Amino acid sequence: MAAANLSVKESNQGAITILSLNGELDAKTAPEFRAKLDSLASAGKVKIICDCKDLSYVASAGIGVMNAIQKTLVSHSGELILIAVKKEIRDTMDLMYFTKKVRLFGSIEEASAAFK
Repeated sequence: MAAANLSVKESNQGAITILSLNGELDAKTAPEFRAKLDSLASAGKVKIICDCKDLSYVASAGIGVMNAIQKTLVSHSGELILIAVKKEIRDTMDLMYFTKKVRLFGSIEEASAAFK
């Protein structure tokens, strides 16, 4: 079995940071993703959109990271929003009640408008 891999591409749209995720977010890749999110929050970038269209798998460790950073961002008047989440991943998030803690949209435009 191949080792899990996650690439994160960052772009900015004004005060909004967009992270395009590609690969798997699991126990192996979650710590590096957490470090990236913590770095953004520390730099005052508290409005974050994660584009999940190329995310192939999310384990509970990945959802745990997103849940923890969501709490941090909200406490600083920000938010983590997810877009283009595949059904299989959304089902996992539903089971963990994470979809009650984060907003999901179909596009960057919809998510960006939600920050206004």
